[in-house]
Parts: sequence; C-alpha cells; structure tokens
Amino acid sequence: MTKNYEEIILEVCGEDEYKESLEACKHKQCHAKYVPLNNFAYNDHPFRHERITEVARHYLPHVYNRKDVFDIVHVLYPLVVKVQASGKLCESASGRVVHVENSSISHRVGSTGQDGAVLVMTAWHIGKYCRNKEIQLTCILDYNDLNNVGKTMNVVNIYHYDEESDVCVLECQAPDANTADVLTKRVAAFDSLYYKLYDRMKQKKKTFHRWQTSEWTLSTLVIIISHPHGGPKLISVGERVKRDPFGKKPVTSDLLYNYTAHTCLGCSGAPVLVFGAPTHSAVFIHRGKLKVDGTNCSSKACRLKKDKHGYCSCKGWTSYS
Repeated sequence: MTKNYEEIILEVCGEDEYKESLEACKHKQCHAKYVPLNNFAYNDHPFRHERITEVARHYLPHVYNRKDVFDIVHVLYPLVVKVQASGKLCESASGRVVHVENSSISHRVGSTGQDGAVLVMTAWHIGKYCRNKEIQLTCILDYNDLNNVGKTMNVVNIYHYDEESDVCVLECQAPDANTADVLTKRVAAFDSLYYKLYDRMKQKKKTFHRWQTSEWTLSTLVIIISHPHGGPKLISVGERVKRDPFGKKPVTSDLLYNYTAHTCLGCSGAPVLVFGAPTHSAVFIHRGKLKVDGTNCSSKACRLKKDKHGYCSCKGWTSYS
C-alpha cells in the first residue's frame, strides 16, 4: 500500500516534531499534488491527455509536454538541497546549489584543503541563523526519498544576503572533493540545458503544434523543486498568474512572479523555474512569507556574474531593478 505524503513526513522527520506542523498546515490540499521525481516522467504520447478528462499529475499539462522541459527538471533536481537549522526542527527551508568555487576554503573552516566552497541560494529568514554561534546551519544534498538521506554540508559563511527580498547565498563546505566535482558538473549541465532552451524560446521555434511557438507555450510555466515540511524532495507544477480576476491590470512583472504552483512550509528558498524570465541568467527562489493577491510569489530576479576564470565575488550578486 502506497503511503500518502503526510505519513511519509511523519515517518522520516519524526512524528513528535512534525505532526503539529502538518496539522497546522494551511495548504493541506497541496499534499496530494506534489510529484516525486520517479513519477515525473516524459509522456511520449502527446495526444494521450485529450482522451482523459483529468490530467494525471505525474505528467506536465499537455501544452507543456516537452522533453527538454523534463530534461531540465531532472538536471536541476540533484542541485536542490534541504536547509536545516539545528534546534529548529519545524523551521527548515529549501535551496539550490548555484556555484562551486575552485579555491579552497581551508583557511576559514580548517578543512584539508581539498574541499571546495559550495554556494547555495536560499531564503534569508533561514540563512540568518548562520550568524548565531549556538545554531549550526546545514545543507543536505540528495535527500530524495526514504532510503536516501544524503550528504550534509556545513554552512561556514554568508556569501550575500538581501533582507528585504528574503534572499541569501550561503557558503558551504563540501563533504569531500568528489562531491565538489560532482556538483560542479551538475551546475554546468543545468546551465547548458537552460541556456539552450532559453535561446530556442527567443527564436520562437515550433512545438508539437505548428501554430504554437515555444515562447508562447512555455512563458507561463512554473516548476518548483523543494522539501515541503522538511521531508524528501518533491516537484510542484503551476502557471504564472498574469492578471487580476477582472483582467484589468497585471499583478506581476518581469522582476517578481506570482504563480499557482503548490507550496508548504519548508518550500521557502526553493528554486523556481520561470521559463518566461527576461534573461537566461535570472535566478528565482520561492518567497514563503510573501503572497500577491493570495497567490505564491517568487523573489526578484538575481543573477550571478562570473569573470573569465569562472570565479564569482560577493558583488556579483545583484537584484534587477
């Protein structure tokens, strides 16, 4: 018998610690709509859903049923981490590995000199605990299911933060040199796939239907990968909300998106794939403490500038304005 989402959370995270969080959740209707990666498969029969009244949640809606979208989700998935503060059992967040420095951080954390500095973008309201010496902030890699708890990276520094936008970048110590190398390849793979898709969208190439351009079909798609309630990693699919219920004025802009993708506690800081972003270098995270007209909302777009050697500095993170 397949366990439901709440049963999994209580078993993995501890009933005493998380039962209250689940019972108090204002988005219980979302729990059945999260999708694990192994169910998020590409539907190679594009007209299948036209014969089904209710679209299976394990697939993208028919209009977005594209293999390149599924490929990007599968590449981004292993870059998503759970951010946890010790002693704050019901206060966790999600984050995304955005860069791995080639230089060692041994002078700051006393490592062997082989470990790289991993940069994780997440929500500031959880990242701020890094300033508290009594609380250990960690990022957990590959916490995908019940049988895979993943590796832990200790947060050693606040790389950048924007308190008003609830965004920060944390500097973590990779558990070993091999993990740093793997993460470097994962970041490069995601960037490559996303940039290629972005370029194709701008070129307005054809999709399944000759009258629909890529830019038209994908510009409204939103995908979030997160750790709801601090549990295993799950996927949420939704669309951008462009206008108010009366269609009179836009409630979103190119800098701040609101959307219908489902979220719960623990989703703050999760990467938000916005396929209609103004530039391929734009990075968005979910802002759990902000809603626009009752819908979920992203952070402002941020971008990471790198020099010719692939390094980035604290000043490299800027918000679009």
